Amino acid sequence: MPRAARGRAAPIGRGSALRSSRAEKKQPAGQRTAGKAKGSLRGGADVHYPAPDPRVSPGAFADVTFSLSAGQAVMAAAGAMVWKKSAESEAIGISLARKLGGGSWFVNRWTAGASPDGKASEVCFSPTAPGDVVAVVVRPGTPWTISRGGALCWDAGVEVGGSLYAAGIVPIGTEEGFVLSSAQATGEQPGRLWVCGFGLARQHVLAPGEQMDVDNGCLLASDIRSWTRVMAGQTLIGSLVGGEGLSMRLTGPGTVWTQNRNYMAFVRKLASDGAL
Repeated sequence: MPRAARGRAAPIGRGSALRSSRAEKKQPAGQRTAGKAKGSLRGGADVHYPAPDPRVSPGAFADVTFSLSAGQAVMAAAGAMVWKKSAESEAIGISLARKLGGGSWFVNRWTAGASPDGKASEVCFSPTAPGDVVAVVVRPGTPWTISRGGALCWDAGVEVGGSLYAAGIVPIGTEEGFVLSSAQATGEQPGRLWVCGFGLARQHVLAPGEQMDVDNGCLLASDIRSWTRVMAGQTLIGSLVGGEGLSMRLTGPGTVWTQNRNYMAFVRKLASDGAL
């Protein structure tokens, strides 16, 4: 039987400095949202609502474009903006946990700015590496684990930080390290999160008790919080010689998103070929 190292996630910080607020604020008429995320920033009493569903360009060079009206906001990783029209940004939420999880020290909150023609403000985000961008729904009490640096943009009612994984301390066969990015809802309403993968992203819905092994570096996102590390081969030597090392075994129920390219393996390939 394969030997396994048990891994559980434990949040090590509250990344985006968002708190839930029960202040009632009437939403402007005509704005279509995916649920009111009453999240307010520390040090301020303003309440921002999610933007309407964005335009997501599919394919290997995907991007995400939001239209923002007054009172609406979207959060994004530092450096994710490609272009904007009258949208304004503010750097907030310093977080060591998010930095250790492959993200940035700060994130940007984007809101509508003054438009000379009266149109809604727009802002477009895109990941660094080529690959799909997919949306997941982060529900209260059901946090998501995300590949390092995989969080592209999210609603103001979602907090992106980092989680410590005991199994990640095992150095052999691991790609992601012992801290991964994590996302959780800050209030009573679900929020949306857009994650970016390297290559093709594929969704897998696991039934209760159903198991799935994911190669290291190919996990994009999952709401399954308990998993084990197992050898990909029959023996440890066979796993190492075969180049597979350890895999992540996830047990349902839950959702798993995989990416069919391993970013770190790609970097090592470029280095070995003298391209770096």
